[in-house]
Amino acid sequence: MQDSEDTPQLRRATDKVARRLYDQIPSDNTCITNEHAATIHEEIEAIKRKLILIDSAFLRDDLAAVNYTGHRFDHLEKARSNLLISEYKASGTKVIIGIIITFVIGLMSSGFLHRVLEAVPK
Repeated sequence: MQDSEDTPQLRRATDKVARRLYDQIPSDNTCITNEHAATIHEEIEAIKRKLILIDSAFLRDDLAAVNYTGHRFDHLEKARSNLLISEYKASGTKVIIGIIITFVIGLMSSGFLHRVLEAVPK
């Protein structure tokens, strides 16, 4: 894996695994066995695969590097858009309710409701 700006993430992850595996070494100063070294190598490769998979979820910039900042700004922009849309929905709902109330009041004041009630047999 190439060194990039996100290499510290890889180093932190591999250091954590290496510390955990290092703690498993017997305290009598024996060397790491081939099996233990293979386990460390497998853990590091698994971390690399996971980081590559995580990086694949992000868009690339014009230099083909992972664009974390652009991804974050995209989420902020979507949040702003969702807020604006919800404000439009609220204002539209208020207008529709106002129109309905005005229509009902208009019907009542014109006597339409009175005529309908007179036409209904009792």
